[in-house]
Amino acid sequence: MDREEVPVVGRKPSREESRVTKTEPWERQKGESRQAFEAFNTYMGLGPLDRSLAAAGRELGKSTTLMSRWSARWGWVSRCEAWDRVGQLREDRAILEEKAREVEELLREAPPPPVQPRRPGKRPVDEVDPDDLTIPELFKYLDTLWKQESGRK
Repeated sequence: MDREEVPVVGRKPSREESRVTKTEPWERQKGESRQAFEAFNTYMGLGPLDRSLAAAGRELGKSTTLMSRWSARWGWVSRCEAWDRVGQLREDRAILEEKAREVEELLREAPPPPVQPRRPGKRPVDEVDPDDLTIPELFKYLDTLWKQESGRK
């Protein structure tokens, strides 16, 4: 294989290359042998915490030297990072969707807020501007707010 045929991981593809069907980093790369790709899959499958060339080599009965050569040539580290990012994004999306479903369910089940009957000549507490109150009115306002908050819990 010519030096020019070796993929350069992290290089931005040319326009012509972009028109060709894109290969995801975790898929078999153009020119990558079946054995190298199998080794990559084993390495990637070990997961971010247990991933090592030595562990993948042991599992496949291959030398760490060979694994290191394939890893360098085919950009295993960056390919695994891309795989891990996609996995994390999928996991995050699933968590957010589950939380959204929980919130929707809570909102469906929640009783409507109680309607406070208006007493003649009295304004609802939320329409009162505390800056316009006298000291005794402010104490009464705060007491009313406290009672309302206590009733909600």
